[in-house]
Amino acid sequence: MNPIDLRAEFGHRWDVRLVRSAAGGQHACHQVVVCGNGFLYSVDSNTLGAATHRGGEIVQSLRVIDGVEVLQAGDKGAHVIFPRAALRYVQRAMKPRRARKLRPSRSGALTEAFPR
Repeated sequence: MNPIDLRAEFGHRWDVRLVRSAAGGQHACHQVVVCGNGFLYSVDSNTLGAATHRGGEIVQSLRVIDGVEVLQAGDKGAHVIFPRAALRYVQRAMKPRRARKLRPSRSGALTEAFPR
């Protein structure tokens, strides 16, 4: 199964970045949604994952969401997976960062300052 294309699906509202994998191989790069409490990533066509930067309250708020499965949890963070249907609840705990938008007025100023 192909993973969810995070940039195509959520890039208009959230900060989606391309991250290089230390392992390399076939999937040397993958997309993540940058969040205030960690990041979200695609597992397969209907499953997403979340990694938190710290444990405690955030992990507890994720545990109570229907469909969330905790794969690993500790003092410094957790890894969970969940179905796509649970995303609206998970995003409340993870706090995805909004995508930056370039205003048309700023775009014009940059074009004038840096012509091709």
